[in-house]
Amino acid sequence: MRNYWRIENKIHYVQDTAWREDANQAYVGNGQHGMAILRILAMGLFRINGIKKIKEATEYIAADRNRTLPLFAT
Repeated sequence: MRNYWRIENKIHYVQDTAWREDANQAYVGNGQHGMAILRILAMGLFRINGIKKIKEATEYIAADRNRTLPLFAT
């Protein structure tokens, strides 16, 4: 049971609060799954680079997309 809540708090809660994944209305095709994979990839890149505040980092990068390049250089 502890492992369930660890996954819930580490992945799903972040996706719901930072990217509002539950409010997404795309239910047709594989688009929803593809976007979820991209969000998990972005979250992994943030965590590898030591970024704890994912929502703030997303907003910072949204202002200038060239800020993503250092994240990929790790």
